[in-house]
Amino acid sequence: MGDIASVALPTLMFIQQERMRKAAMQAAQADAQNRTNQIRATRAIEERRRQERLKRAMAAQRAQFGARGLGSGGSADAVLAGLAAEASRQSGESSRLTDLAVGRIGDSLAHRQRINLLEATNARIRFADDMLSPNGRFTSLLTR
Repeated sequence: MGDIASVALPTLMFIQQERMRKAAMQAAQADAQNRTNQIRATRAIEERRRQERLKRAMAAQRAQFGARGLGSGGSADAVLAGLAAEASRQSGESSRLTDLAVGRIGDSLAHRQRINLLEATNARIRFADDMLSPNGRFTSLLTR
């Protein structure tokens, strides 16, 4: 009976460690997805606000031109195009920053997955070593 316990306990501990490792990895994946979603949602909100500010700025600029008796064309169009170009530049910068942040999250998760794989492999090796008897043969529950 002692022989079965000496094999069963390490086996149960190994199984529990595998489950804990898997649960931790699933939690890390969910956290990474949540952070990515949050970053993208924030980016979408910022972009919508940027577009709204652009529309208001362009409307205000058109109103100023109209009050001065300037219609469209020439310098008025150039000023409006400059406002649109600035908004586009800001949008591009924000997009690149978002991509970098999401990329860092993905890199961090990939690193964690590699570490997890190494830890799981090491645990399997240790488990196999623990199951080997002093003479180098596998200890089987069936032969005891």
